[in-house]
Amino acid sequence: MAEILTLRDAVKRFVNDGDTVALEGFTHLIPTAAGHEIIRQGKKDLTLVRMTPDLIYDQLIGAGCARKLSSYWPKVNPLIKTVTCPFTGEVLAAVPSVRPDITVIHAQKADRKGNVLLWGILGVQKEAALAAKRCIVTVEEIVDDLNAPMNSCVLPTWALTAVCHVPGGAHPSYAHGYNERDNRFYQAWDPIARDRGTFTAWIDEYIHGTADFSEFQAKLAAAQEAK
Repeated sequence: MAEILTLRDAVKRFVNDGDTVALEGFTHLIPTAAGHEIIRQGKKDLTLVRMTPDLIYDQLIGAGCARKLSSYWPKVNPLIKTVTCPFTGEVLAAVPSVRPDITVIHAQKADRKGNVLLWGILGVQKEAALAAKRCIVTVEEIVDDLNAPMNSCVLPTWALTAVCHVPGGAHPSYAHGYNERDNRFYQAWDPIARDRGTFTAWIDEYIHGTADFSEFQAKLAAAQEAK
């Protein structure tokens, strides 16, 4: 059963040095706030797995949290093997299943029992959550009733470890129905990431220099407004 916790407490309790970690999202619902908290707490030696990259992985790797990045693209994954279909004789590619120690995702809603609702463009959030030993979900809001429509994606509380109320926790990506993609941030990030000194200064000011994601958002908004 999922506990409703602060993000700081959830990361402290459930993300361990040396873990295999999947932070999943697809175009939107990127769990940026959780990634920042992992950096802020100095977690290290992590094996990062993800279907598609996002700048939160730039930040985790550059901040020294990662020991390894695991990719399942055929040209870079030595674990891929071939098998022959017993019915057609076709030669197929196969990979071993990924079982993260912890999966972290962002979603739109949770109820007070810890059930989670997400919608819009989905990647493998559901599969990653169910495959993991532990799962943290940050959400836009916690409500009394999810009012889930037909064919929506609901993750049951018994499959999750912690739910954390973090409005805007997917920024600079968007959360469908709640906030828009911050294209200006993505454009600004490229030159920051290209220079080690600029990158380190940004991490120190905006992540290590803030207590939590809401403080990060306020500092970032003030800096953008000043420009």
